Amino acid sequence: ADELATAKHDLAELQKKMLNNIAEENKLRDEMDSWDQTKREELRQSHDRVVVAESQLASCKQELATVKDSLAALQADLTTAQDNYNRELQAHATAEQTLNDLRKQVDAAAKATKAAEAQRDELQHALAGVDA
Repeated sequence: ADELATAKHDLAELQKKMLNNIAEENKLRDEMDSWDQTKREELRQSHDRVVVAESQLASCKQELATVKDSLAALQADLTTAQDNYNRELQAHATAEQTLNDLRKQVDAAAKATKAAEAQRDELQHALAGVDA
């Protein structure tokens, strides 16, 4: 009878331990499920952040390409403007040189005219003296 009581007692202890172990196992399983769910959510959020970052990167690359295109167009416009300015500057210099040349020709013609008028006056004066 003692052995039976001891066996029943041992069995009760084992059942109690088994129930405690089952409860502990269930608790651990719940914790693992919760941890797993948390990690899956963190992974999903990380993936979402990667998708957003990739989208922003693509947008930045597109904006950079647009800025580069605009810069190239502005550079071409600047080159054209500089070329036009240089052409206008050269045309102005040429016109100024032509004007100076024409002024010299006008001055030379005026001197020649003055000299011819003086010679005419002298000849008229000489002729007037001969007629008299």
